This record gives sequence, C-alpha cells and structure tokens, in this order.
Amino acid sequence: MNLQQRGIPCTSLCAHCKSIWMTSSLWPSINAYIDNGEDFKDTIFSLISNLHHDIACKVIVILWSIWRNRNDKVWSGTTTPPGIAVHKANQPPNSKTHVNTWTKPLPGLLKCNVDAAVFKEENIMGFDLCIRNADGSFIKAKSSWQQGFINSQEAKALALLEALTWLSDMGITNAIIETDSKQVVDDVLSSTSIPTEYGHVLRKYQLVLQSHSNLMVRFIRRQTNQVAYTLVRASRFHASSTSFDLIPPCIEILIFNELS
Repeated sequence: MNLQQRGIPCTSLCAHCKSIWMTSSLWPSINAYIDNGEDFKDTIFSLISNLHHDIACKVIVILWSIWRNRNDKVWSGTTTPPGIAVHKANQPPNSKTHVNTWTKPLPGLLKCNVDAAVFKEENIMGFDLCIRNADGSFIKAKSSWQQGFINSQEAKALALLEALTWLSDMGITNAIIETDSKQVVDDVLSSTSIPTEYGHVLRKYQLVLQSHSNLMVRFIRRQTNQVAYTLVRASRFHASSTSFDLIPPCIEILIFNELS
C-alpha cells in the first residue's frame, strides 16, 4: 500500500496471502474492505469494526497465521501451503502454545539446544550450546566464536558438529540436539552428497552420528529455541571459547520460565 501511495503500480495483496484467505472461506467477507482500505491500519480496523464477532475473530487468527508464515519464510526458508496454514490457524490454542514452547526431554535423555550467528561487522561467527535435563534444569552451556565470514547455513551446520563432538567428549550418549535450521536438519538426515565445504561439515556430522545411535538431531522453531538464540547473541562478548557450569545471566529468566 505504501508503494501504491507513491504512485508505483502494484497489487495490495500478495498471491500467497490471497490463497490463504480463499482457502479459509473468508475472502467473500473481507474482499470489499481490502479493496476500499486506505492503508493497512485502516483496513484492519474496518474489518474488526464491521464484521460479525465470530468472523472478526477468524480474521485475526488468519492474520496471525500469515504473519507466522512470513517469519518461517524469512528465518527458515520454508513456505507453508495455504491449506496447512489454515489448518494450523484453526488448531486449539493449547496446541499452538505447545508448538511454540520448549519441551523437556523424556526421563533418561538430555536436550542440547544449538544456535549460530554471523556477525558481519566483526567478521566472526559465533555459536552456543545449552544442555538441560528431563526436569528442564540447566546442566551446562558452551559459547564460542571464530574469525572469518561464512554464511548462516554453514555456521549452523558447524554449530551442530560442535554440539555432537562436545557431547561425545563428555561421554553423553543419550541426547536430543535441537536447532532452528530446518534446511540443515534435512540435509543431515539426507543421503544426498553435497560437494561443498558445507557438505563436508554435514558428512563429518553424519559419520559421528552413525557411531552414536542414541544421539538425535531435530528441527524446532525459532520461538522454541529462545535460550540458544539469546545466548549466541552474547557469544562475541566472551572469550573465544567459554564453558558455563552456572546459568549465564542473559538466559536465566528464559531457563526459569521454561521450567514450568
């Protein structure tokens, strides 16, 4: 809409968003408001003010679903088909909360949450690892950084390899390693060979994983990986490699919130 106001011809609704609205069966109810809205804010208030309460609630839920799909596309590179997006939007609230909340591992297992970040200004890559037990209690964490610029995907692959090596060196053989990079997890679990440095890192990870049948890797959403996401942002302020036996202050409140 901002582009339209500047005289640049363009549609006011992306094709994917419109497909979601059409699939939800709400399009006939909202079409006129979208066409006549002066801007995004005006359109939203018109929808909420004029639609029947039940329909307005559905509109808000679909808007939330579209926003979530946008984040998945930006942060994970994934595109959710309209039918699945509508289905997720119609899930009970408790289901949504569960999906977006870190969950404790089963008794006898540990969880190691992993993240990596590339800091272009400093020309460094940072990564972190955080281990918790079946009670959700903090066990240990590690934060590190190294000089040199690599892309985000390769950084997250290196962080996974570091986590697997770290767990193995400590004799931890029953653990779930979680990362918010779906592409890296898919590539790790794939048998396809990738002839790049990124592929070489994946291959090393796969070889170590083959000898540790009780170590698993899986994808979780960014919202669920907040402890690792927050800790890695602080990695560049620590020594090049730092281990924590006590909870780092920057993630203390997150750890306690996720204990419940």
